[in-house]
Amino acid sequence: MLFGSILLLPLFVQQLLGYNAFLSGMVLAPGGIATLISMLFPVNSFKKLTLSSLASGLLITTYSILLCALNSYIDFNTVAFQELLWGLEWDGLVPLTSLAFSTIKKKRWAMPRVIFGIIRNIAGSFGIAIMYDDSGRRAQFISFVSSSSLIL
Repeated sequence: MLFGSILLLPLFVQQLLGYNAFLSGMVLAPGGIATLISMLFPVNSFKKLTLSSLASGLLITTYSILLCALNSYIDFNTVAFQELLWGLEWDGLVPLTSLAFSTIKKKRWAMPRVIFGIIRNIAGSFGIAIMYDDSGRRAQFISFVSSSSLIL
């Protein structure tokens, strides 16, 4: 979900909404700016990390994705606001990583970090491939349905 949307959203705004490269960059810029700002403020409350805080982060991410819902009737401001929420939520990866390493002693972090990074990259690659394949299949289906004449 994280990495697949990074791939599909620029394609969506350029191909379906008809934005040029400049407008596409402008609509996606709030996400990058929000991520930059949220990463500047370190989260020191890892010991206070609870299931409710993780669930609220997941709900914000879900809301930001559903806000866009990838339909061709959304406007520039809706996509920009969705990107802003999405960018703020990227800071949620830091507490999740800290939670993953919270039970491991610091002197033994080398191997788990490598494994964590490999699993994250492989899962991200699978997510991108699945989302890209699914969007291709949907585009073929829509093309087939729109070109065929249905006679009842």
